[in-house]
Parts: sequence; C-alpha cells; structure tokens
Amino acid sequence: MMSSSNNHKQLQPSVDLPSLEPTALELFVNDICGGDEDIIADLLETYCESTRDLIREMEWALETDKKEELRRAAHSMKSSCRIFGAEWLARNCEQIESLALEGATESIPDLLQDVRRQTNHLRLLLHEQFTFQDCMAAEDES
Repeated sequence: MMSSSNNHKQLQPSVDLPSLEPTALELFVNDICGGDEDIIADLLETYCESTRDLIREMEWALETDKKEELRRAAHSMKSSCRIFGAEWLARNCEQIESLALEGATESIPDLLQDVRRQTNHLRLLLHEQFTFQDCMAAEDES
C-alpha cells in the first residue's frame, strides 16, 4: 500500500535517522491489522493524533513540573513507537521517562526537541509506506 498522499510534502527526510525495523512493521501490518488497508490507515491516524497529544502533554508537564504526567506520557509514546519499529524514538521516550521518574528534568527539553524531530521523521517513513490522514500535517505548515 504505497502512499499517494501529499500530506507529508512539508516533511524533509533526516539522513541522520535510521529507518524502521522491518520485522516490527511486518508484524504491525500482518498481525495487528491483518493486512487490511482501512485498519492500517485508522491505526496510523490514531497514532498521529495520540502522538501529537502526548508530545503536548509532555511539554505541558515539563512546564508545570508535573513529573508523573511527564513520565506517563513518555511511557505511552515509547510503547507506540515500538509498534512501528522506531526503536531510536522509543529510546528517547524511555530516557525522558527515566529522568522524570528520577526528578532530573534539566536535559528533558533537549530530549523533547529530539522526540519532535524524530516523530516527524517517523511520520515521513510511514507516509512512504502507507496512505493515511495525518493530523500533524497542519502543524508542519505553520
């Protein structure tokens, strides 16, 4: 199911970021979605919405010193990233989760910036493989 959508045209490839783990992507397509293109699109749209919300939640939690909410949002996002084989993004989420648990939030702003950049890269990779509506595309335009 190749993407014909132009929703990702504002995203630029990041040559310093790796690709998706093919085994995890195959499990997502075949085991989780049963190869059904509508289910794949629905789950990818849900992923984009929840990721957008989780990043916002992490930013809010960091600004308001809500470490438990920050930890929980990072944990949720970490799990979602692993479904698509984006271990490189999951590691940054895991690092935010650990730092929030320890109360050591000084380096989290830089990690959140990396998470945002890596999330855009993941979206680009997903758009290369699949067609789906991307709720984060409007944010790319602003």
